[in-house]
Amino acid sequence: MSTDNSYNWHQIDLRWLAVAASLLLSGFMLLLGWVPNEDAFTYIRTVEVFRENGILAAFEHYPWATYPVLIGVVNGLLGIDPFTAAILINACFYCLLAFSFISLVAELSNTGRTILLAAITVLVYPQLNEFRIIVIRDIAFWALSMTGLWQYLLWVRNLRLRNSVMFVAVFLLAAAFRVEALLFLFAVPVSLLADDRLEFPVRVRLMSWLVGSTVGLLLLLALLLNVAGLNVGEVVGNQLSAYVPFLQGTLFADLVRAAELSNVLFGEYATNFSGDFLALFMLAGLLTLLLVTLYKGIGGPWLLVMLAGYLRKVWHLPRWQLNPLLTVILVNALIAFGFVVTTRFLSSRYVMLMCVVIAVFIPIILDRLLQYAKRHGGEHWVRRLIGLLLIYCAIDAYISFGTDRSYLRVAGEWIDANTPPSIELMTNNRVVAYYSGRVEDYDVVRIAFTEAEILQAGPGTLSAFEVDNATNGLFTETPLRSAVEEVQRFGPESSRQVVLYRRL
Repeated sequence: MSTDNSYNWHQIDLRWLAVAASLLLSGFMLLLGWVPNEDAFTYIRTVEVFRENGILAAFEHYPWATYPVLIGVVNGLLGIDPFTAAILINACFYCLLAFSFISLVAELSNTGRTILLAAITVLVYPQLNEFRIIVIRDIAFWALSMTGLWQYLLWVRNLRLRNSVMFVAVFLLAAAFRVEALLFLFAVPVSLLADDRLEFPVRVRLMSWLVGSTVGLLLLLALLLNVAGLNVGEVVGNQLSAYVPFLQGTLFADLVRAAELSNVLFGEYATNFSGDFLALFMLAGLLTLLLVTLYKGIGGPWLLVMLAGYLRKVWHLPRWQLNPLLTVILVNALIAFGFVVTTRFLSSRYVMLMCVVIAVFIPIILDRLLQYAKRHGGEHWVRRLIGLLLIYCAIDAYISFGTDRSYLRVAGEWIDANTPPSIELMTNNRVVAYYSGRVEDYDVVRIAFTEAEILQAGPGTLSAFEVDNATNGLFTETPLRSAVEEVQRFGPESSRQVVLYRRL
């Protein structure tokens, strides 16, 4: 395959080969066996509400019910269980993500070797592919956002109406899965103002037309949904209101709360002298958390590639292509920072879109490093190093070295099969709650119970607790130690376990 001529899509389209490989990889990971993640049960419970009471009830139960409704539709059409339907939907969105990722790279560097490297990069990206069998709505958001970004680059290159329509439509669809997509929908066109290929008045006119069209379409869509009985403003408000208590506790803490935080962070003695620096200390800690999460999302191998590209100065792109990518990266970083400040928690899934956009540079840098090595000698060794790097990423992406969580499902199924259905169950784990069949609202189980609550339970009540920081030592202290008896343990002794107790 030539690496210096424009790639001919009609000769062989690697995008479709990557799509086929992506499907096979999803099937492979599913066959290895898996335990649903905690968030999965929120979606599956919403699927049940949708199937029993309709779409409006689903949105009342869970404000962002688009993903669960989609699961319910596939579940009904194909007659498969909801978890399998969710993994099938994820597999389809991963195919779209692979297709869009490669297409986006082709817009930036349309050579055969770069496109081959793009296909490999997206299929072996460790952190991205670890989400393949995790039931979350974010996967749809990433795939659709990458598709919208690709369409935007097509539009700024040829100014065809259909590409601008696709850009707006795809990001609106992405907003049905995560509302943050609306920020990208309005932020990305702003990058057009820095497009030095056009006169400034032309840039302003094009940006205004795209943003104005988007606003008009949004208003029309909101009106149609309201007529259909779905109040979009209320849905968005319900979602955002969940963050208000976190925001108040972080930015507007009262004196008592501030004193508690100072005592935890500085200790009793230093609190008297360091309390004035509480906000600065927390901000520094949250920024560190953000940086660590970004590192985990991008991954060490890709950071090494980008460092090599920076040192050899082979990462440059034209400004009109680079600016939209940087806009997405910056906006996602601001969203992640806002989230970590509000909730004091951050998962790599919240920065994954930014990381995938950064990964677009990886195949381009690898190709240019190979070109550099060919000109200066050492191409053979560079090829070997890149090959080893990609093999390492593939192993990291598809072979898990983490803790086996199958004991959670085993515990739930054992309770279902070996205890009377009439006995009440208390548990701090959604997997156990679901598979035991004893907890109706298995999607909202609490992660911590007090000693008093367990003592108030009636004789015979079962308590199945996964041992963690909140429960460690709880049942070994008096009076609980004499009020319950241990029935069974599930899981390896050297790791976290589920311990089943019976109230005497």
